[in-house]
Amino acid sequence: MTTASITSSVCRLRPTPTLTDRALLRVSRAVEALVLARMRRRASTSTTAAHAADDARRTAQALGAVGLLPR
Repeated sequence: MTTASITSSVCRLRPTPTLTDRALLRVSRAVEALVLARMRRRASTSTTAAHAADDARRTAQALGAVGLLPR
């Protein structure tokens, strides 16, 4: 059985990120932040719309219970 030994000089080599790698990481962070902000904005508007619909339904039910027809 033979084993291959790695010399210490090969173990010390680390790939360093290039300018392109850094630029891609920066762009991906910016896109992720944009998408996250958009998702948060959509979630808050859908929640607001749902609350408005619930309020309108409750108002209509209350008016119907009193005998008034909602407009």
